[in-house]
Amino acid sequence: MKSVERSKGKDIFAVSDESNYIHLYRNPILEGSKSKAFRGHSNNAGRLKFDAKDQKLFSVGAHDRTIMQWKVTN
Repeated sequence: MKSVERSKGKDIFAVSDESNYIHLYRNPILEGSKSKAFRGHSNNAGRLKFDAKDQKLFSVGAHDRTIMQWKVTN
């Protein structure tokens, strides 16, 4: 795990890992919970942040230094 961010509504967790994926989990995260996984950065995302309305997730690449904007849908 490289970065963790909880949505303002506290219903989604975003987690970046060493395999260059960003995982979205529904809260509460129970044992065996499945995530939705997304990939975009050339290396891991060093920072994650939801916008004020939880409609977008921003990720910053730890090595590629790019900022990506992800649309959050149900």
